[in-house]
Amino acid sequence: MNWEQRFNSKQSLYLFLSALLFLICAIFSKGYHHFDEHFQLLEFANWKMGKTDISELPWEFHEQMRPSLQVGFVYLIHQSFHFLGVNSPFFIAFVLRLISAILSFSLLILIWKKFEKQFSNQNANFYFLNTFFLWFTFYIGVRFSSENWSAIFFMFAFLQLLPNENLKARNLVLSGLYLGLAFHFRYQIAFAIIGFGLWLIFIHKLKIKELVILSFSFLISFSIGVLIDFWFYEDFVFAPWNYIEQNIFEDKVSGFGIEPWYYYFSRFLEQGVPPLSVLVFLAFILFLFKNPKSPISWSIIPFLLVHIAIGHKELRFIFPLVYFVPLILISAYQSFRSDWKEHFLFKWMVKLAWAANLIFIVIVIFRPADPQIPLYERIYHEIGESEATLYHIGKNPYHRVTNVKYYQAPNLTIKEVESFDQIPKQKTNIKLLVLGGKGNDTNYDGDAVEIYSTFPNWLRKFNFNGWQNRTNSWKVYRLE
Repeated sequence: MNWEQRFNSKQSLYLFLSALLFLICAIFSKGYHHFDEHFQLLEFANWKMGKTDISELPWEFHEQMRPSLQVGFVYLIHQSFHFLGVNSPFFIAFVLRLISAILSFSLLILIWKKFEKQFSNQNANFYFLNTFFLWFTFYIGVRFSSENWSAIFFMFAFLQLLPNENLKARNLVLSGLYLGLAFHFRYQIAFAIIGFGLWLIFIHKLKIKELVILSFSFLISFSIGVLIDFWFYEDFVFAPWNYIEQNIFEDKVSGFGIEPWYYYFSRFLEQGVPPLSVLVFLAFILFLFKNPKSPISWSIIPFLLVHIAIGHKELRFIFPLVYFVPLILISAYQSFRSDWKEHFLFKWMVKLAWAANLIFIVIVIFRPADPQIPLYERIYHEIGESEATLYHIGKNPYHRVTNVKYYQAPNLTIKEVESFDQIPKQKTNIKLLVLGGKGNDTNYDGDAVEIYSTFPNWLRKFNFNGWQNRTNSWKVYRLE
């Protein structure tokens, strides 16, 4: 049995391992990559459930400019589990990450199966590994974010029409529905949809009848999203137009910072973990150069160009491209000359890239996306259904961009005090004290039991080079 045959016999095991890593990441990668993942989804849903005050929602809510399809899904999940007697926001957040992971893993299987036969055995094996074992696929894949869900459903639509043999009405209907959902998860995916649509018209030569079916299906899905916006905002509103008006015509997006045109390239090279990010970047350039008529190129180029043209840039804005990476890598690899592939520098670069990739898989699947979520979880479970007061001096851990209500127990009162002496002595309810800062800022010598620390106490004994004096952390005490 040769190497390729042995590898193929192990594919089921590798698929199980990838699925297990997605599950672990869904369990431990708590929280969010960016504030929008929390405040414009979970807090919006929390308001709809009557648990967040409207005054504490971000300005985008009041401008009625955010899509609510994903918010409605959160609401539905909460109401379903509430019917079963489960109300923990931490468990619901895990369920949302788990659903995201299932969708992402299912998409990866579809991508792999759709294109596997286009490659030789050895290249197909390389394609398989890149599809299921890239570190950023795990991290992004479990995110219940608009970027991830929009990317997933765009790819579902993309794969319905590719490869394009034996295209049926069912494929067109599903593709249109998925494209409408992708748009209502994140409006910016429209530029990828436009690029893909132009490819279908001018390169694939989609028939008029097929185009009508696809467009009509898209409009049905689009209309459902608009109706959900009516339900959520409790008003007749066209959120996509409000989004354009606020961010483009009034240019509020520039108020969040302006970055140079090359930001996405430099940022990805830095945060994508070199040398893996270097290989992906080079493969990306080579792919676009050698495949100008590919539907992938037609989808990526307008999406990327518009994001480059807009002044405010964040790396998460191009997360929707992540599911194209395995195809881009293998396509670029196949186009390399044989002598390049055999060169020792290329071989060592690939080995270093995979070593870095494996290290970061371990890091991202066990590390919380937001380090303060374990603090919220500890407080939530510490007080249970009892009345409790959380005192803080200076820093309030529940105030980020605005107040975090979703993870806050309804029977918890938060009070700021200027000194420990202002904390009442009478034992009327559970009293907790939270201290945040660097070094000794988090220490309390009063009559209390430490119930939470960002860093375990055994690690605090090793203050090499005074790292604790430069690192922010939190401690929570139960006052006796």
